[in-house]
Amino acid sequence: MLAPGEYSAELRESFDSDLGTMETTRQSVDLIKEVPGFLTAITTLADECHDVIEKLHNVLARALQLDDLEYFNKVSKAFSDRKIPTATMFRTIYYPPISEDIKQGAIRCAPHTDYGTITLLFQDQMGGLEVLNASGAWIAATPIPGTILVNTGDLLYFWSGGRYPATTHRVLVPETETKRRLSRQSIAYFIHPDDDVMVSPLGGQGSNQEAVSAYEHVKMKLDKTYKF
Repeated sequence: MLAPGEYSAELRESFDSDLGTMETTRQSVDLIKEVPGFLTAITTLADECHDVIEKLHNVLARALQLDDLEYFNKVSKAFSDRKIPTATMFRTIYYPPISEDIKQGAIRCAPHTDYGTITLLFQDQMGGLEVLNASGAWIAATPIPGTILVNTGDLLYFWSGGRYPATTHRVLVPETETKRRLSRQSIAYFIHPDDDVMVSPLGGQGSNQEAVSAYEHVKMKLDKTYKF
């Protein structure tokens, strides 16, 4: 029997494209032959997100009372030069219909936080996403047409000195049989600064902590999550 909080499987599939991959693939042979136009579609969407990202970066700088409102944009040069290394990642996620012989403890996506500064999340209308609020209760992140859900990540929590906690979220298996028979799709755009940017708390808690590069931070998170 599984203990509380343990999961036997995650019922989802995903395809990741980092900024560098999208740029080099444009200049070489199409690596996504099974779905013509797929690369163009995700690259176009990623490009169209950049104005939103720049504005959110400005809002963060203002909220943290930084003198330079372009601070976060200046450390995210990879958006304009994709040869610059960054952990920024564009992910398409597919949750297939649930079979009748589902294993005990299966979940569509286990509780977790994202590693970067912010994540732009596009959902279909199926629902199922839940976020953990400040009181420790899970609440539904009900899809709202025409909107983008913004999650805060682990790096922003560290960078902001604890003022912006990372959003813990999950995707449950639907309770109703009707919804279990339907698939779910979402798109996540994980935003990180350039790999070589040195990050330390901008005030708040832990102001005396040593700086760490953005690359080292995400590597630490990956090493902790994926143990082989």
